[in-house]
Amino acid sequence: MGVTVYSEADYQGKSAELGVGWHKLDSNQALNNAITSVRVPEGWTVELFDGEYQSGAKVKLTADTPQLPASINNKASSVVVESTNAPAPEQSDDDWFYFEDSSTGNRGQKRKRRGGRRPAPAVERPGK
Repeated sequence: MGVTVYSEADYQGKSAELGVGWHKLDSNQALNNAITSVRVPEGWTVELFDGEYQSGAKVKLTADTPQLPASINNKASSVVVESTNAPAPEQSDDDWFYFEDSSTGNRGQKRKRRGGRRPAPAVERPGK
């Protein structure tokens, strides 16, 4: 489930469903600078930007919009989708992480995180 963007007014034409997150509409995608209408499920919001990296003119929508305003119609190049209904990421009691330390060459080491902080990289001491 997500926000659905359309290339034509009244939810017609080419379409794409966009989930939670940031979406850059590359120049080779059919909907770059071509979004005209948007379906927004209850509890979701979508921000359309005319710049590639959330820049330029923007419009924030919280409901279905059969025709975008002229300021963003056929101009959107990036989109941010948020939802209060999206499931929260699963929590885990396993608080392990992998790291890479270029100073010591340690790669893929598995360490236990303590106190919510990443441990300092291992340091070799001379003479030990």
